[in-house]
Amino acid sequence: MEPDGTGVWRDIIGAFNKTRPQTPVRLVEGPPSTDARENMYSTAFLGGRSGYDIVYCDVVWVPKFAAAGWLLDLTDRLSPADRDDFLPADLEGGTYNGRLYRIPAFTDAGLLYYRKDLVRRPPQTFEDLVREATEWKDADRVGFLWQGKQYEGLVTNYLEVLWGFGGDWITSDRRVLLDSAEALDALRFMKSTIGTISPRGVATYTEEETRNLFQAGRSVFLRNWF
Repeated sequence: MEPDGTGVWRDIIGAFNKTRPQTPVRLVEGPPSTDARENMYSTAFLGGRSGYDIVYCDVVWVPKFAAAGWLLDLTDRLSPADRDDFLPADLEGGTYNGRLYRIPAFTDAGLLYYRKDLVRRPPQTFEDLVREATEWKDADRVGFLWQGKQYEGLVTNYLEVLWGFGGDWITSDRRVLLDSAEALDALRFMKSTIGTISPRGVATYTEEETRNLFQAGRSVFLRNWF
């Protein structure tokens, strides 16, 4: 899994191992990058003997891993009452061809973090974001950080902006909308931030780079996960 920065998972696994010493769990921590961990799993599974009994699975890996036969079908192991404990969208994200292969451990949400010591009122529009970021950036502090490296995080950032512009990327009948006016406006907005309110290096950043910079006081705004 990703690095256990808070130690929460080590505590959970330690408590489990104390009460069930006959089935000890060993935590394997990988790099922060989701893409890198996916490649580690794929390489191990393609080799035939991975050593991994549990896949700490990102929701976007499910179709690939399930189609390859790398995941156990969990459909009949989760009762209707147990299903009620989860958000329907979380279970849908773990489903492939009508079968459940992933049970959520938690739910992430994308948030816009901001410096309360600088920003009087959180922005309500993209124009507000640009104005506030421009006002408070200086030689030691950028205005806005986001994840712009060529990986799934960039897709997530783009979709959030696209939805903010009132658009979508696909219809229910699978017609792709990425040439719509809203889709192009979202792309132009993201591009316009680079070198203005966002550093040019943002095109190489993932979650950890942006989080570390923001926590060091080097940015006014940060798009990241909660």
